[in-house]
Amino acid sequence: KQRGHVPTIFEKTDVLGGMFLTASAMSFKENDKELVQWYLREIERQGIDIRFNTEVNDLGTLRGYDEIIVATGSVPRNMPAVKGFDKTITLTQLLREKKEVGDKVMFFGGGQSACEAAYEMILQGKHPMIVEYAKDLVPAQNVCLANASFLRDMMEYKKVPVYLESTITEIGDGYVIVRHKDGATEKIECDDVVNGIGFVPTPVGEKKRNVHRVGDCVAIGNLRTAIWRAWDVCMKI
Repeated sequence: KQRGHVPTIFEKTDVLGGMFLTASAMSFKENDKELVQWYLREIERQGIDIRFNTEVNDLGTLRGYDEIIVATGSVPRNMPAVKGFDKTITLTQLLREKKEVGDKVMFFGGGQSACEAAYEMILQGKHPMIVEYAKDLVPAQNVCLANASFLRDMMEYKKVPVYLESTITEIGDGYVIVRHKDGATEKIECDDVVNGIGFVPTPVGEKKRNVHRVGDCVAIGNLRTAIWRAWDVCMKI
């Protein structure tokens, strides 16, 4: 808009922000919440056209636009092979929608998002547990070292039960079955299970000369990668 273009935003919900609303929902993410509000104020100040409650599944319906930027994000990864996986709750339900959970909260996955959510549970006085398939928590390479180190140290300091090189094979009412590296299984009691195994990109349409993809619909990243990619695309248009 500042460079003279006439942008239109098509948003399938009734609010802007996408997954960043979930990522910034924790009590210690004050700066992230302020950033969301800054974007909303700037969009309003610039008078950008927003079409709420409008889901676009076919880019062919967007006639009259010279360029299309696809920012459709991602959805939580699903593991239907795990018995009882449908009993899990998403990070959005836990953090943004404030779904009520019990005292013992099991996180299926130990990446950055899951560990941050577990830390939020600690601040709420609850007792999280984490099952992670990798050899360490926050195994992704694109995470800031300071953030990853803090989360690992905090889980250890707060004596959070962490089961590395392990996976959940069954989710029941009030328990999970964890399989360890050596093949041994263990039944662990818990009140709720959170799906923290990651996200799957959900791009819409095919790549074309005038179709550009940004954010998690390209590859799962973070706030920095999403903003930088969007800036890069806009500067090339």
